[in-house]
Amino acid sequence: MIRHDIFYERIETFCKHCDYWTGHTCRKGHLPSSSTGCPIKKFAPINGADFDQDRAPDPAEDMGCVGCGPKHGSEMPDLSWNQVLAHFAMSMVKWAKAGMPVVPEKTHGERYGKCRKCPHIRGFWCSKCKCVAYLKTKLATEGCPDIPPRWLPFG
Repeated sequence: MIRHDIFYERIETFCKHCDYWTGHTCRKGHLPSSSTGCPIKKFAPINGADFDQDRAPDPAEDMGCVGCGPKHGSEMPDLSWNQVLAHFAMSMVKWAKAGMPVVPEKTHGERYGKCRKCPHIRGFWCSKCKCVAYLKTKLATEGCPDIPPRWLPFG
């Protein structure tokens, strides 16, 4: 996670003055709290991350569906939300049993940068496993569910 001062500087100096800013989210899919840089190069990445991919604004987000993607649900049938919650619970138990390890900031930036370039990313969540990618990439016990995986559990 980036420092609070960097986050607020990004919001105040860049995001609030950007045509893609909706007042609470970026229509390009960028999370100002991530270590990745602005997809339209308004601010640089930190902690070894890369710039987000520049992509067309998501029309679904203009309709109040932040992160759903233009197909709005077309990626959902492979996992039910009950399965997602069960997987999340198992991941949290595994993480807690391992002592709640998180990856170093640089590793997190690299992992999250790979997620942001993945075709399965939909705003802030992965349509493959329905995780919140920014958070999952912090957990040392987790890996990418794609085949082949873009990143593996740490350590």
